[in-house]
Amino acid sequence: MKYDGLSSYIEGGVTEAGEEEPEMPENISIEAWISLGAYPWNWAPIITIGKYKITGFYFGIDSRGRLGFHISDATSVWHECNSEFDLEGANIQLINFKSKYKPFIIFREGGSFEVFSVEVRPDYSHFPWWNHWPVAQISSDGRSANAPDRATHSSLSWGDPGGEAALYGMAEQPEKILVDLARSWNYPPEIVMKGSDYKSKGYDYTQRAFVINTLKQGKELNLTFNASEKSHLFNPTFVFQN
Repeated sequence: MKYDGLSSYIEGGVTEAGEEEPEMPENISIEAWISLGAYPWNWAPIITIGKYKITGFYFGIDSRGRLGFHISDATSVWHECNSEFDLEGANIQLINFKSKYKPFIIFREGGSFEVFSVEVRPDYSHFPWWNHWPVAQISSDGRSANAPDRATHSSLSWGDPGGEAALYGMAEQPEKILVDLARSWNYPPEIVMKGSDYKSKGYDYTQRAFVINTLKQGKELNLTFNASEKSHLFNPTFVFQN
């Protein structure tokens, strides 16, 4: 059943026996899984009960994916309680496409994301939509798309990467893998070199690699990583100099 208020809905009223429907109890609990086919233009109801928009309550979702519970105090004044979309301190973004591979972004610790909710034109698309550079090889920054007649692009979020680099990729593994990757990149474990043939120059996050200076070529390399719960070792990469 789709609770979209159009294709299917439940409507209360007077019963067949002529009795009015029972009043709502003082305390209620609502539990549901929500699967959006598309984001609405504005607030869309999941469940709402009321009379002439004066009394009752409203539980719905908005164009940014926020959930909201609105209730009237029976005087035409509505009080709203809306969820916050942006997580404080979040530095991992995974876009839940239905495809096998899902795009992700990982920022440095201290970076931040925000929903890109500007330049949305409901007459054309649910999302901001452009065909300017780089999909168009001319100076056209800011040009909006009016039709899907050429390559276009969109943006779901923007933010501060918190440094000079960010990790972009496509993943098919569980979300926990991204946490391991983010920790290994933001908090790389200490590397301990054995012998004097090589020297560690530390971790370069812009290359996502441990940099090792070769002092004597052709020698065996022995090293140890001091990984921990916070400093993960995940698919390490090495750059050898000299």
